[in-house]
Amino acid sequence: MSTIPPWSRRARRQVAGAALVVLLAATGCTGATRFGAESSAVAATRGMGVFRQGGTTPATVAEWERWVGRRLTHVSSYLESSSFSAMIEHAGWKAKQFQGSGKTLVAGVPLAGGGLGSLASGAAGAHDAQWRQLAATLVANGQPNAILRLGFEFNGDWFPWSARSNPGQFASYFRRIVSAMRSVPGAGGLQFDWNPGNGPAWVPEAAYPGDAYVDIIGMDIYDRSYGPRLANSEVRWNDFMNRPYGLRWHRDFAGAHGKPMSFPEWGVTSADKHVAGATADNASFVNHLADWIGANDVAYQSYFDVDKPGDGLHRLMTGRFPAAAAAYRARF
Repeated sequence: MSTIPPWSRRARRQVAGAALVVLLAATGCTGATRFGAESSAVAATRGMGVFRQGGTTPATVAEWERWVGRRLTHVSSYLESSSFSAMIEHAGWKAKQFQGSGKTLVAGVPLAGGGLGSLASGAAGAHDAQWRQLAATLVANGQPNAILRLGFEFNGDWFPWSARSNPGQFASYFRRIVSAMRSVPGAGGLQFDWNPGNGPAWVPEAAYPGDAYVDIIGMDIYDRSYGPRLANSEVRWNDFMNRPYGLRWHRDFAGAHGKPMSFPEWGVTSADKHVAGATADNASFVNHLADWIGANDVAYQSYFDVDKPGDGLHRLMTGRFPAAAAAYRARF
């Protein structure tokens, strides 16, 4: 556990803030405020969760809360895809772990592959009974207001529920799941997060199932980009903001549909897939995102505290990212 002095010392914050104002004016990236106490206070009022290495349990959540110095409002998990029975059993076990804790379960829900069939079979109604059973299980185990990220990161091509080839089918299945789950007594409080990722340069808006079926519009974002001009962290943030289907699009799309935003997965990341010269221990990314969260209607955010060799290392408590860890603790 690192004991680095906090990022927000007065002199450093004033210098960084002055430099950022100049940069934002030059780039047109005016959606975020200065790094500082005002946006920290606002960001701290948003829902806050985490997904921990090895699984999010009461013990790992308590460890994170002690480290941050704040109680979490949300806890994140990912449901099983090997079969519907395994998914439902896992959901019940996870919900029961946090029953009565005051924490809302956020579950990444796979929609296809493994033993879950296909988007086509789901859209045709083949799995309605299993979705009703999942809703009943969440209610029975103390999570009637759980947030379900149905088919998270559907705009990518790395999950079998990708909406790239048939976005209308994805939307149809999403509607079918929501209708089935809401039909269960006591399940009317379940919340459904339509959750693309920031990485791909495209979000198929035809995959949006409609306002009646969506409660939150999420976006996963990691401090990782490609191309030599993105080695600079400020240029990289500006790209995250202004790229097609980036952070500005996320804010504007959610606002147009009258929905709050979320960041169900986010994190700094190791440089193993960065361009040469990119800074992995990037406090600037944490500060920018805290400002963006504080300036917008964000229902919750959840840090992805996991190391996945070959994909990215993100954990903050290991000492690998001391500046980013200090910024996280100072801002949240």
